[in-house]
Amino acid sequence: MNVWIRLYSVVTGGAGDDCLTLVVGSKLYIVVHRTEGAARAAAAKLGGVVLEVVASSLKGSSEYNDVCLGTSDNETHAGVMCEDEGKADSNAYISVVCDGLFKTVYQSFVTAEISDQPPTTVDEDGDNPYQALMDFTPEGREYLDALEKEMDANFHQ
Repeated sequence: MNVWIRLYSVVTGGAGDDCLTLVVGSKLYIVVHRTEGAARAAAAKLGGVVLEVVASSLKGSSEYNDVCLGTSDNETHAGVMCEDEGKADSNAYISVVCDGLFKTVYQSFVTAEISDQPPTTVDEDGDNPYQALMDFTPEGREYLDALEKEMDANFHQ
């Protein structure tokens, strides 16, 4: 079964046990909606990121395997209205794991040459500056091109 979820993060804080330190944490919240419209309406009002997922993919994601049933998507776990806390971010940092799609190559900052081994050329200070790059396989490029188009995003290393 597919469901629509609204993801948002809440930053929490308070005094540490010794009352001399500040403890800051964050918690990811997932709110499940039956329809895309309901999830998008909540996100427009409260912020967050909306995704369609297979419901079974949420297994094990809930703290203590406990899921709260609510009458609406407008309050936090503590009963504080989200409107009182401000709107959550409506976008996120996204990264794509590329394991198995590339081999590592190295580019020298001194000569700009690219090779399979870290360069040995040094600059005038005796340093060996270089960067590791991902050299994608044809299948990797095909997958990433399709994913980039589907996500309507710009991928970079």
